[in-house]
Amino acid sequence: MQTQSGRNTQRLANASRILGIMSFGLLVLPILILLYARFSGRYTDFAEVLSVGFLAAFLMLGSLAVGIPGCITALIALGKTMKEIGDKRIKKIATMGLILSSLGVFVVPLLFIYLRFSR
Repeated sequence: MQTQSGRNTQRLANASRILGIMSFGLLVLPILILLYARFSGRYTDFAEVLSVGFLAAFLMLGSLAVGIPGCITALIALGKTMKEIGDKRIKKIATMGLILSSLGVFVVPLLFIYLRFSR
């Protein structure tokens, strides 16, 4: 039977995993939108291209807004697991949340820098 602290840590780990999945999804979706807009040949008007670009930018910023709390909750869950509980399942869940959230947090600025200086 788990203690109250163990259940709270498991909730933190699950929250970090959900935030990490959302952050990663909000990272992949704009990339797919930009690739579709670039290679479909459907968006030829400047206003259409600009609107698709703004949509992608806001989705990427959403990835940052969800990824930062995901990293924080994953680090808290990992710290509590290491100190008190030592449950490997909670550690795996929190690690997955940290990895997915970190991808959202670190890849978005690199994409913005690449898109800014690619032309």
